[in-house]
Amino acid sequence: MKKSVMTGELSSMKEFFDRSTRALSEEDSGFTPAEGMWTAAQQVAHVAQTVEWFVEGAFAPGGFSMDWEGMDKKVRAVTSLAEARTWLDRAVASAQ
Repeated sequence: MKKSVMTGELSSMKEFFDRSTRALSEEDSGFTPAEGMWTAAQQVAHVAQTVEWFVEGAFAPGGFSMDWEGMDKKVRAVTSLAEARTWLDRAVASAQ
């Protein structure tokens, strides 16, 4: 697959994701549908982490990290939608 196609796909994913979550405000950061589930901010952080996980795993000599507990801890540490969106911006820019 050509680099321009892949970067275009990432741009489209990011645009769609931003559009579909635009209604969420910083006040929604802590919303969770049920106890123990990820908050709105953590869901966005998970998307950012997944982009990073895929790029790192695709090119790492050891393959994909399977440290699910460690990854979960990083996501659960996110408490702000602004912080999560910044992480996603960084992850997509890095992948591109």
